[in-house]
Amino acid sequence: MALPQVRSWPLGAAAALALLLRAPLALGFNEDVCFPPGGGPPYNCLALPPVCEPVGTISPACLAAALVSIGADEAAQKHLAAERSLLHADCVNLLAQAVGFSPDDASWISAYGEVPDYGQFEPTDMKGKPYGAYKTAEMNGFRRDNFTAGGLVFHWVPTYKGGSASAPAAVDGLHPSTSAPSTEYFIAHLRAWAIAGTGASPLLCRAGLTNKSNRGDYATGNGCFALDGKPAPITFSLALVAGKSKTNTFDSGLLPIESADGHTVPASDFDATVGGGAARVADARLGIYLHALADRISHHACLDRTAMAGPSSSGSSTWSMAATPLPDCGQDHHSLFHMWESGVDFAKIPPAHRTTPRERAPTRQRPRAPS
Repeated sequence: MALPQVRSWPLGAAAALALLLRAPLALGFNEDVCFPPGGGPPYNCLALPPVCEPVGTISPACLAAALVSIGADEAAQKHLAAERSLLHADCVNLLAQAVGFSPDDASWISAYGEVPDYGQFEPTDMKGKPYGAYKTAEMNGFRRDNFTAGGLVFHWVPTYKGGSASAPAAVDGLHPSTSAPSTEYFIAHLRAWAIAGTGASPLLCRAGLTNKSNRGDYATGNGCFALDGKPAPITFSLALVAGKSKTNTFDSGLLPIESADGHTVPASDFDATVGGGAARVADARLGIYLHALADRISHHACLDRTAMAGPSSSGSSTWSMAATPLPDCGQDHHSLFHMWESGVDFAKIPPAHRTTPRERAPTRQRPRAPS
């Protein structure tokens, strides 16, 4: 796809904002392998614009070009034969096998690892045609553009600091702790659910919020968070560009993993929805967890500057998260940072943004249940 010409930052920002208002905003390790309509070899759909060379350039012209390029690719997705992320799909598959998973398990892990981006994923051959295996169940509740069910939280992964909206001082999203429910609470919540493999406990809650545990955290308590026995509002704001932001509110409770035609499937039915037996269910859970962990790393420049605030018993929101600190949360920087994650010389990227080597590191060790 030809890159739109961007002559000035204000014009580029305006055009990109118009595109972004109609496109998913929660890109994390964005799709970089695209297959043209009608067949043909795959191409890199996350290429760095020429104005962003050399690698590491951050300028108004580069930021505008990156934003417009991402927005244009998002708008063109419906015409593609297929697409996927090398990092969420191919790399996870290969590294899962490298640490001891069977090819079958690795294929299910990587397939479900794409569900948080697409809601449903089916692997394709080198011409973009489905090859008839490893098609996932449809689960739009995890999708990056699902603002009403809380799916965006699997991509813009929140931390916690005792109720303050300020990020924990010691948090480091480039090297996130996977067992720190008092700070990296969402990762801890999702990891516990993934490691369980199957079964009704622990629960999978919206935004990872449970009732307060005996240890004082809101990630590992009994039951999804409720205020006076009722669901509580969670407000999530996400920066766009030019000082604009998008805010949505959803209620606490079990994550609705699929909603269609007036029917909602709760997270308690995840195992039955996946089907195929306990091993496939465990693979599916692990794939979803690894996706969220990868996006925590991918978006850390933004997420390390904010935290989930609450609970509050007054006001319009009991919980609130604002992924809005600039410049790192702005969609212009967000777009450019994703272009630095694939197909470039990582040594030329500022160290704080070398997310790809770090994102692969957690995959190299097989998760173990806590003793």
